[in-house]
Amino acid sequence: MESRIKGKIALVTGATSGIGRSCARELAKLGCNVIVAGRRAGMLEAAKMEVEALGAKAYPLVMDVRDSRQVMNKINSLPTEWSDIEILVANAGLSRGTDKIYEGRIEEIDEVIDTNVKGLIYTIKAVVPQMVQKNLPGIVITTGSVAGNAAYAGGAVYCASKAAVRYIADGLRIDTMDTRI
Repeated sequence: MESRIKGKIALVTGATSGIGRSCARELAKLGCNVIVAGRRAGMLEAAKMEVEALGAKAYPLVMDVRDSRQVMNKINSLPTEWSDIEILVANAGLSRGTDKIYEGRIEEIDEVIDTNVKGLIYTIKAVVPQMVQKNLPGIVITTGSVAGNAAYAGGAVYCASKAAVRYIADGLRIDTMDTRI
């Protein structure tokens, strides 16, 4: 796989920590140049330095996937050398609250749905059309969870959001069957 993706541009959302940051490092090890995206500028700078220490180029992109306009503007405003994204790791996600669904705070419910579901859709909407239009051999990776397969006490909203990730990814697979993605 290394030779197939060496030199390609990858965008990793949620790259400030956890799985996203690990994905950015692993893509760098495989020879990708990585756009590290997330909300926290300081942590993005640290992720950028980690990617560059592995011999790859990195571009920090401060972006909140919950804001559809911001996502579109940030992706459409990338410098030319970073605009041909061929690998999308749509990883941004979070979990909030452990309350029963009927006792949960609306703000926490909104944050989970806005990040895990709408943020994924906004990111796909900003990146995939460019892949298709440019006829790029794209790869889209979404980060789900076993929580998307079965609910647990206090996790109804998170579990539902991760089930949505699975179905959005499957729908995208079907929708892009006639492309190079």
